[in-house]
Amino acid sequence: MAATAYASLVSLLNTMDLILIHPHLSTCFENYQLQSLREIVDFLVDFVENYSEAENLMRRVADAAHEAEDLIEVEAADRIRGKYTTKSVKMQLRRLEKMVQEMSYIKEKVIKFKEETGFVRSMRRPSPPPSSSSARCAAKKTTMLGFDRYVAQLLDELIGYDSRRILPIVGMGGIGKTTLARNVYENSLVVYHFDVRAWVTVSQEYSESDMLSQALSCLGGSSNKDDDELGEELHRTLYGRRYLIVLDDVWSVAAWEKIKSFFPENVTFAEQNCPPQLEGIAEKIVRKCRGLPLAIRVIGGLLGKSPRTQEYWEEIAKDKSLVLEYSSEGSKPSSILYMSYKHLPVWLKSCFLYLGLFPEDHKIDVSRLIKLWVAEGFIKRTKNRSLEQVAESYIKELVDRNLLLVGELTKHKKVLYYCLHDLVRELCIKTAENEDFYCLQREIDEKNQFGAPLKSRLLRVVVDDRESSLENTFKRVNLRYVSRSYKINSMSIPSSISLCWSLQTLIVKYWSPVVVPFEIWKMPQLRHIDIDPIMRLPHPPSRDKVVLHNLQTLKTVDNLILTEEACVRIPNVRELDVAYHSFEEHAELGWSFHLHNVVRLSKLESLSLRGTREQCVGNLFGSLTLPNSLTELTLDNCYIAWSGMAMVAYLPRLQLLHLKGQAMLGSEWKFVKEEFRGLKHLTISDSYELISWIADKSNFPVLETLYLLNLKKLVEIPWDIGEIPTLEKISVVNCSESARMSAIKILEEQENLGNQDLQVEIDRRNQIRGLYESPNLHFV
Repeated sequence: MAATAYASLVSLLNTMDLILIHPHLSTCFENYQLQSLREIVDFLVDFVENYSEAENLMRRVADAAHEAEDLIEVEAADRIRGKYTTKSVKMQLRRLEKMVQEMSYIKEKVIKFKEETGFVRSMRRPSPPPSSSSARCAAKKTTMLGFDRYVAQLLDELIGYDSRRILPIVGMGGIGKTTLARNVYENSLVVYHFDVRAWVTVSQEYSESDMLSQALSCLGGSSNKDDDELGEELHRTLYGRRYLIVLDDVWSVAAWEKIKSFFPENVTFAEQNCPPQLEGIAEKIVRKCRGLPLAIRVIGGLLGKSPRTQEYWEEIAKDKSLVLEYSSEGSKPSSILYMSYKHLPVWLKSCFLYLGLFPEDHKIDVSRLIKLWVAEGFIKRTKNRSLEQVAESYIKELVDRNLLLVGELTKHKKVLYYCLHDLVRELCIKTAENEDFYCLQREIDEKNQFGAPLKSRLLRVVVDDRESSLENTFKRVNLRYVSRSYKINSMSIPSSISLCWSLQTLIVKYWSPVVVPFEIWKMPQLRHIDIDPIMRLPHPPSRDKVVLHNLQTLKTVDNLILTEEACVRIPNVRELDVAYHSFEEHAELGWSFHLHNVVRLSKLESLSLRGTREQCVGNLFGSLTLPNSLTELTLDNCYIAWSGMAMVAYLPRLQLLHLKGQAMLGSEWKFVKEEFRGLKHLTISDSYELISWIADKSNFPVLETLYLLNLKKLVEIPWDIGEIPTLEKISVVNCSESARMSAIKILEEQENLGNQDLQVEIDRRNQIRGLYESPNLHFV
């Protein structure tokens, strides 16, 4: 029941947070009640995260947390719909007070249980997400202008290698070495990549004990030991894990020499032999898998995330779950799979069990899965990462443990979808049923709220409910995730959407533009708005100053006017997709879309700007300025002068660039001093005017893939492109014959120089076949 208990507690915390940021509901509850409830829930979350499962206690915790959340959401629904009276308010307060008392009683039971068991924790599990201990060990992050380039360089050095690396940051005092290190330490990529992190302040008067104690404190270890014991504990904690340790304010190399032996030389487990002292135990574990690939893979994933100590591995080898079940179909590794589930951190268990709700052989879209986990309330809030970033790290954990499989990659090496082995899915379903995880039957006001899910006011997720109109859908005011597709001629989203006080994700797929009401600007809990093809979004009303702090996705907007006020309303948007039109009625608005304000969106990571095939009157994109935070950029029929490419080239974090149609103006793309220092993927498509492209390898020093599509007039690919050491693939499809031939010549030259890593892909043409034969030349 630990998964259900943890999920119910975290969901309750998230619901209370949503209540507190709502402009009206925040005043409908007694502050002392919510505060008391939160303190108790925080205590119980810590208990569930860290202590052995006491079945009766876990079930009681889960039931109480669910009931408390139901009471809060029912009251919120009644307030939103105006269905409340003085009598009902008093009744609600009494019920909530009773619920707080019940939770207090459970807390006392937990305290007694911990005292009686001597605070014995369950079998050692991986450390909690770095939301608390390690985050508190670093000083407050400070951002400094001009550091982006150095941060990007350090990120490449840190994340690009699996073996231990020592990266010194040296220079005179006061130039910002510590600030640079802090920016790297708190970077979301670093948090995602490393299993554990620690910040150690050394100073001129250092001591070995103090340095080791600081590191262990950040990692959740103990510090009341002598130096050798501290060092051994640190080594055990870090062994077999990706770790980042920052030693700040080091005055001499001697300080590092004192402690370096306690930092293990870890690589990924598959690239090294099993530690000799564990080989015998490993063989015993593998024999119990009886040669079944799935069982071996999953056990390998478990061991790869486990402490590599003889004691821990022997404990796994003796586990009664490490046996095969037999059925009429033969042996099934269900018990072995359950053992892997049993050893999951509790914060992963609920997310894992949720996977069983997807149909068999379903292609699980990563973006959709993350949004659903967040909507269901499974992700615990942290100070330094968004809920989505935490969820991404959970997916990585499940993949590393071989419980979630990578299905297919995009051409840019991103995961297109994940999939679940049939037996793993069966494990999810059976375990969830045993823990009452999927469905709860509960009586509220003597009415069964979950008996008819689509009519329930407590329903959170609706996907393609074709029986209801959007108007009826939004009557379920506790919805958090709505995904609908339509095949009707016209559609407007009703203003009643604002009644959905906790709505986080709105996805609408449609045939024609969708009209969105201005009430959308009054919904601060919104996180993702995804409407296709485009939505007509009204300008935010000046009388209301609600800021959509949580909004991360906004696409696809028609003619978005990015005034300063509009930018202030969406300060944390990470993905923005806008389509602009150059019809005559917009001719005088060319200057007034305020695209110079895009740079104000300092969290923006992915930007797509689209114009029309006709050149925009008044040069709509002439004033465009871009933020340094961009990692992906798509320009489609923007008619920007090629000289404007310098602005794009200097974006320090840009990794993916797609130039489509007449993205740039003119038939020649000639580089002067532009250098795309971090660009890994470049696509140029549908540019019917591009004839000449003049560049060399210094313009794209780390390029990995080059895709050229529908470039009928392009004469050739710059010859020097082939000498980029990181280049892995050139794809030339539906381009001129001379462009295709230049790709083949680049491949031939590189192979003559000994480069067997470059792959070239061209569309199948009879006149090219036979001119050059190579296993690295592919036809599509």
